[in-house]
Amino acid sequence: MNAPMNKPKGQRRKFWSWGYEGQDIPESEVTSMHERVAKRLGMSDFTILKDPTLDEIEIRAPRITPPASLASFCTTEKWDRVAHTYGKSFRDIAMIYKRKYPNPPDVVAYPRDEKDICGGSRLVWREWVCSRAFRGWVECHWWHQSAGR
Repeated sequence: MNAPMNKPKGQRRKFWSWGYEGQDIPESEVTSMHERVAKRLGMSDFTILKDPTLDEIEIRAPRITPPASLASFCTTEKWDRVAHTYGKSFRDIAMIYKRKYPNPPDVVAYPRDEKDICGGSRLVWREWVCSRAFRGWVECHWWHQSAGR
């Protein structure tokens, strides 16, 4: 299920770190930082991890499909679900680099305006639990009494 929505203009943000895809830290800076951290911590035996790729990430299939009244601005695309699983705190980035995604959102909603959030879909939204705002978007996980969650 992929909503026919307008994608954000410009470059796509990295799901694993700050910044945009294609804007990598030069290898010389990574090496310099590695040397400084090793000296500061008094250790030299640690590995610089490669940035994760979407192909390396395994996530479960979405457990639900949004109702028709919400489908026009919702998506179950892997990139969106991966990008909305974590934030950018140290703990979150550690999980990203471990490639661990135990509980990704089933659906990511990109409401276009207030009507999408509280207009004609109000009754349907009652059965959705919106977990948090993320970069101006709303992330929703399906919840229904019969689901036992």
